[in-house]
Amino acid sequence: MKTLRFHCLLLGTLVLLVASARIAFRSHYAEERHGIAAAAQRQKVEQIARFWNSLGYSEDLPEALADAVLLAAQHPSTALSAFQQEALAPRVLEIVEFLLDPHFERYYRIKTEGLSWIFQLSDRARSLLQEAPLAVPPDFNVEDAKLACELLWEHFWPTDSSGLPARMVAACVTNVTVAVAHTNSVRALISGNVSKGLTVGAAGLDPGFVYLPEQGGSAEKPDSHLHVSFFARSTTSTNAGPVYLSLYWSEPDHNWVLTHIVTDLLLNFMVLN
Repeated sequence: MKTLRFHCLLLGTLVLLVASARIAFRSHYAEERHGIAAAAQRQKVEQIARFWNSLGYSEDLPEALADAVLLAAQHPSTALSAFQQEALAPRVLEIVEFLLDPHFERYYRIKTEGLSWIFQLSDRARSLLQEAPLAVPPDFNVEDAKLACELLWEHFWPTDSSGLPARMVAACVTNVTVAVAHTNSVRALISGNVSKGLTVGAAGLDPGFVYLPEQGGSAEKPDSHLHVSFFARSTTSTNAGPVYLSLYWSEPDHNWVLTHIVTDLLLNFMVLN
């Protein structure tokens, strides 16, 4: 009986050792596969970054970049009216100047001046404001919009090594793409006709601006959105990367509304939408 018990204990010990070894090897191989995949991903990102960095970048901005966007927007495929083309010129220049020298008052002016809008604090913005030094009431009205946006700006907009707001310093003006779109989604912006690729996308924070659509129409009216993309450099990274802009044509205001800015994480330049 003792011999049988001994053999049973020995068998149980061997089974436990084999099972433990299998688990250990499985874990080891899983970690190894993960390491190989991570290394391959890093290598792919480095390859993409080398290509983006090899492009020609100009610091002769903002006029050169704004002119390149306007020239691309004149392509027959955009089918923009003469009035839309005319309104696009000052808006694009204003956006480029803002990216080159971002400060809150300029941002707020772009988002509100001469536009029909209401403010409904987004869920993500509300979560961030709960972490901000100042307490903000959950029930915002239009008068609270500027305060909320200023708090978010201070909390969200990155700074460079000198403590100044991160900004664009150069752009590839020979590789600018513009197209009309049927939707204003970020996915359509980065994977549609103006796509230049992404390693990891950094979509700007939406504070909660809602722009009023054309009377009797819809904010998703076909061809009411203009998508723009170009490569740029920033003060917060040694790598270049793509910048995506989405603008919506507001018929009541007869003006273009900046609705989305998406950058590549390589630029280390996340923004407030």
